[in-house]
Amino acid sequence: MMPRSPASLLLRLIGRVRLAAATRPIGNGQSKLDAVREAVQQNFDAAPWRERFAGADQASRDAFDAAYVGLITAAHAETWVR
Repeated sequence: MMPRSPASLLLRLIGRVRLAAATRPIGNGQSKLDAVREAVQQNFDAAPWRERFAGADQASRDAFDAAYVGLITAAHAETWVR
């Protein structure tokens, strides 16, 4: 069951995406970002998260999708800084 508070939901989503980005066997570095982003988007089901955060409103869904791509980028960047 998903937590109900928006902050808890956001933290949970961030943790899941960070884990998905960190566990891709593609490698680190800016040159690998596109491959990692594609792998995470194919292997991580964002639909339930999109529904929970954005509902049926198309503008909200578009905003979620843009933020989700940014979240993958940030999660990947954390791995190649180390």
